[in-house]
Amino acid sequence: MNQSLARSAAERVRAAGTPLVIAAALGLGALTDLGQAWLPQSSASLANSGASWAAVAFVLALLATGTARAVLWGLLGLAGLAGGYYLTAISRHVPESPRSIQFWMLAAVIVGPLLGLAASWVRRGSPVTAAMGAALAAGLLGGESVYGLTAIASSTSSLYWTIQLAVAVALLIALDAWRVREPAPIVLSVVTAGVVGTLTALIYLKG
Repeated sequence: MNQSLARSAAERVRAAGTPLVIAAALGLGALTDLGQAWLPQSSASLANSGASWAAVAFVLALLATGTARAVLWGLLGLAGLAGGYYLTAISRHVPESPRSIQFWMLAAVIVGPLLGLAASWVRRGSPVTAAMGAALAAGLLGGESVYGLTAIASSTSSLYWTIQLAVAVALLIALDAWRVREPAPIVLSVVTAGVVGTLTALIYLKG
């Protein structure tokens, strides 16, 4: 009887998880729009960073209790962030290009599930898959920060991008220490993060 009640309670918590993810993503997305007007120049890039959205979606998916749910939460997390941002901007009569909206919604459909899968690999995968999942999250953050420190350093805060790069390195170390621990997969994780970071910076440059 007690086990049945416990399972029922756990199922209710899991069912409530998806609406909570959507609500959290919409709220944080709205804050990124407001942050562009409120934050000082030294930290304004936080509200205009695609990689920070990806990091939020990754963390939300990391809380999921299964691969399918993690993939769904990655999708809903990134879509909710974009939706919250654009809904808030439109409500404030801030002009937004349809192309930008289409781009981020397409990114949510493509990148969101990949972030969810990466989070699932980190949480419950083998050392090798956990290494790959950690590398994806850290590489996205690191790649954007390299772009910020090089291509747009004159118009944004170098301090912010330096902090984001440090966060990317710390995230990779923390996730590898938590779930990988073996030398060969750790090397794989570092190399993969470098590749993902390079590709991310190149995509930003070409975009």
